[in-house]
Amino acid sequence: MPDIKRQTAYKCTIKQLLNSPYVHKEGWEPSYFDVQGTPISRVNIIAGLVSKEGNSLIIDDGSGQITVMLFNEVKKADDLNVGDPLLIIGRPREYQGKNILFL
Repeated sequence: MPDIKRQTAYKCTIKQLLNSPYVHKEGWEPSYFDVQGTPISRVNIIAGLVSKEGNSLIIDDGSGQITVMLFNEVKKADDLNVGDPLLIIGRPREYQGKNILFL
């Protein structure tokens, strides 16, 4: 198996993700969003919590809103309140035709 290193979490805006094409890769090669010529497979975003429902959050950084899907972090979401500032480091993906972030 190849030596796998964690991808860099790039700082970008939600608007940049929403307006960028998604490139799906097969196998060990990570899928990514092509943000102004930079392949971004992990992001680092600071945003406010707009709403939460079950295992999904909607965040807003002033440039746009995006859904964040939580999997192993669902219990931690119970401590969050609408309006809380969040630092999100996650993987942007295309899911059911929408751009979202997976944690």
